[in-house]
Amino acid sequence: SIFSDAIPNGLCIYLGLGEMLGMTLERDMPQTLAIVRKIQRWMGKEYVLPSFHHDNLKPNQSTGGKKKEGKRSWMIKQVVKGARDIKETTAPQAFDIYTLNKLKDFLDMNPFAENKQTCVERNLRQCQLVSRL
Repeated sequence: SIFSDAIPNGLCIYLGLGEMLGMTLERDMPQTLAIVRKIQRWMGKEYVLPSFHHDNLKPNQSTGGKKKEGKRSWMIKQVVKGARDIKETTAPQAFDIYTLNKLKDFLDMNPFAENKQTCVERNLRQCQLVSRL
């Protein structure tokens, strides 16, 4: 189906990046999150946590930390990271990447290149300034 690729390899990437950037997805990306939640139910998957997954809740500051049943006074803080089927997506969290530095390192990897440290050390040895030391 059209959703078998668009959700895990499209929208889940956006949600994963948003979560990594510190966004509260329920507040900052509600439409995208609602689409993924609805379609993942049809697919029998869990790419993001369902709403109000109580193990992952944080208090909304406007309520003073008090939970109000039936209202959106609590928001999920890690919607993507804790999902059962996240490893089936291409979201950063599927590769155990949870910080921007880890994402940068991952994106800098080149399986066909030399080890970066070896390359830097060789270049430093060839540098005239370093060779005089």
